[in-house]
Amino acid sequence: MVLPNDPAKRFTLDRLGTLAGPVVSRISDYNADAVARVHSQVDALFSSTFAEHTYAAFYDPKDDKIVVNTDASEVVLRDALAGDWEMVKYEAGGLVPLATRWADTSPFWGGAAVTDGTYLCTLGFNALKSGVSKMVTAGHCFPSNGLSVWSPGSGQSMGTFANKTCVSGNDYALIGGASYAPKIYIGGGTSTTGYL
Repeated sequence: MVLPNDPAKRFTLDRLGTLAGPVVSRISDYNADAVARVHSQVDALFSSTFAEHTYAAFYDPKDDKIVVNTDASEVVLRDALAGDWEMVKYEAGGLVPLATRWADTSPFWGGAAVTDGTYLCTLGFNALKSGVSKMVTAGHCFPSNGLSVWSPGSGQSMGTFANKTCVSGNDYALIGGASYAPKIYIGGGTSTTGYL
């Protein structure tokens, strides 16, 4: 147990006597206000300067540090936090966004939502054209070939809409220029599962 470094908020061991088992305690090197201040600094940095990076931050009482797990550089983060770095434990990594039907990430799956910013459609299935991976979609999805398309939820580019055919009962097109997986989503808009 880590006790706050604030005399007004300290517990005494006799006040903890109702706990079962032995109580091991130590005083934190930091008061609650300092921990909250540095945690707020970390949150602010990742909302502005490091907005392109992912992170998770939490206070770890065992290490008496604010753990920051991120894909941002340790050196750059250390410089940004300057005098408060001693309160931080850096862990390289960051968060991997969970791909869903609405917010797909590369490699893209069939059944994922796709947009050009005006129209919304879904990817069909993975296909090969001249040995190059593409995704089949409906030809009526977008008005013309050459449009850039992306995932409406993740914002990641899904490639370029091309080979539009909407004649004699045919209604298909291809999207190419990104990475595509031979999988198809099943379930609703937040589904993360699919079939091969």
